[in-house]
Amino acid sequence: PNDHPEIKLRGQLDTLHGEVLKVQLLASEAGFSDLIEELELIARCSQFMQESRLPSKLAYPSETEVVTFSIDYQMGALVIALNQLRLMIEQTSLMAYESLKEADGTIKEVELLEVLTKLARFCWKLMDNVNKGKYKKR
Repeated sequence: PNDHPEIKLRGQLDTLHGEVLKVQLLASEAGFSDLIEELELIARCSQFMQESRLPSKLAYPSETEVVTFSIDYQMGALVIALNQLRLMIEQTSLMAYESLKEADGTIKEVELLEVLTKLARFCWKLMDNVNKGKYKKR
């Protein structure tokens, strides 16, 4: 049925991929090709997870230091879009948890949840880089 948790998760991963494309478009309009390349990592992860779940042969962000800060509208459309992407990744993680939870409470494919957590942290890093002007127009 269409309300099965795994079907919902696949739909959420597809939506996540679409959100990455929107943020890449904003980065392109800003001329930040380095950011577009970094976002491609998230795009590939979301596609791979949708197709086969475990990104064992795919590069994804390693552990990064946790960066957080208050976000407001003055930071611009790109930071707000990256934050929306981060929130969508976190929603996907919650949906994945429900989808992967066994009847006894154990989680199958825990690696998927770990990758989603790393991707959300990676978004914080990207937002911080935009705020600090680390991306140069090309």
